[in-house]
Amino acid sequence: MIILGINEDHNATIAIIKDGRVIYAASEERITRLKNDVGYPYQTIDNALREIGLHGSDIDYVVYTLTSLQNPLQFKIKKISTFKIADYIREMHEHWKPLLIDKKPSHFWETIIKEPRFENIKNQYYNFDFIKTAPADKWGELFNEERIRLIRGQIGIAREKIIFQNHHFCHASFAYHASQINTTRSVAVVTADGWGDGENATIWLVKDGLWAKVHGTALCNLARVYRYITLLLGMKPFEHEYKVMGLAPYAKDYILEPAYKVFKDTLMVDGLDFKWRNKPQDMYFYFRDKLEGMRFDGIAAGLQKWCEELVVEWINNILGHLKVDSLVYSGGLSMNVKINQAIAEIPGIKHFFVPPSGGDESTPIGAAYSICVQQGVPTYPLDNGYLGYSLLDSEVEELIKKYKIRRNHNVINNVSIEEIVNRHPPPHHLMLRGKFQ
Repeated sequence: MIILGINEDHNATIAIIKDGRVIYAASEERITRLKNDVGYPYQTIDNALREIGLHGSDIDYVVYTLTSLQNPLQFKIKKISTFKIADYIREMHEHWKPLLIDKKPSHFWETIIKEPRFENIKNQYYNFDFIKTAPADKWGELFNEERIRLIRGQIGIAREKIIFQNHHFCHASFAYHASQINTTRSVAVVTADGWGDGENATIWLVKDGLWAKVHGTALCNLARVYRYITLLLGMKPFEHEYKVMGLAPYAKDYILEPAYKVFKDTLMVDGLDFKWRNKPQDMYFYFRDKLEGMRFDGIAAGLQKWCEELVVEWINNILGHLKVDSLVYSGGLSMNVKINQAIAEIPGIKHFFVPPSGGDESTPIGAAYSICVQQGVPTYPLDNGYLGYSLLDSEVEELIKKYKIRRNHNVINNVSIEEIVNRHPPPHHLMLRGKFQ
């Protein structure tokens, strides 16, 4: 059985699973060269089928990683891949401030999609005519029809073989099936991210392959706060959060403490859920005003400390409630490796697994895994994360010739790992190992 998983949100990605094994996964950005490209990954699907040697008729099921895509206007302009920092700040002032603080309607999106720079977005495959003719409350339904049209047009699959899977179940399925954890154990499966299908965190209990959803919430706002602090520090949301995490260790305690107190005064853990100690009107202007004058590294460190404490408390509560010592974890928040380290150091955890790249780019793997289970196909864990597009040796040789690499470099072919590790080549050496990924 061959299953194609598709994620169209930020970092649009596909995955192909054959008989329960992941045989391909790659992101559209690798081909378009547009960082965090969003939208229908037409070229990646085309490339995958060609590289693996499949035809569209070989695909048994297609599964999308969201039951409903959010604001189609954002997909029309490929917001996450086209917005600059200045655009995000403008969105705060012209969209969220009127809505959340001034309690006035916003016309930001109607205005911005008319700007010339967004008129001819490259590699846009959706037909957005429904935005002009249908009321906004019908857009989600009509957008799903457009998603169906695209995949049917590309590979010719029957409509009944196209499935829309819950976003957080895709994260959870990836966390569980990609791991090599003992499946006879009772395992807590936890997801946490910015948002997807109405939730930003879920808790599951899996025992002998049987899944039970324990809790889902829209109040785990840690990833959202992290996103807006990234913007307040002059960096790009959805992309530079890792830089904020990287800044955190450089601040001494007396520098981070004022910012930490600001964050601690907002969200708190409430059993298996979260609640507001003091709920901000918004997550940008509130923190901008509260953090004014504080040093950038102190803000990063205060944020990181607060997040680590809350997640550790939350996970402790989950383990205690479910009476388990095994945990698998995915979702965008799981890409904060310092939080993961703090989780791993919880005394009650004996088995802990975080699969590679827990952002939305891994959800198509989880989506495809989930259909395997539904169809009674055994699944196999990931051996590694090197799953995507690869260059053939002949293609590398063509590039070396095209750019006349040998003029300035001594090219050494088929180098072993031992040679790479032990050899100290002089300048201008290019060492090639064979097949490239």
